[in-house]
Amino acid sequence: MLIGHLSDFFTLVGDVIIAYAVIAVHDRMREEHSIDDAVYRSMLKERRLIVVGIAMLFLGFTLRIIERIIG
Repeated sequence: MLIGHLSDFFTLVGDVIIAYAVIAVHDRMREEHSIDDAVYRSMLKERRLIVVGIAMLFLGFTLRIIERIIG
């Protein structure tokens, strides 16, 4: 059972690290390059989706751990 929890944990951490890297690249691009308004708005939408995705990863991880503990 511990192996399952650790597997889920490392998967979650890996996914969050990847999402963080995407956000960091977007921020660096926005600061260093001149981009037009359409691209800037698109990057802001992507950033919101990434944050929602991270929240869903944490929710899924939490529910999986609860299920394993209860069931």
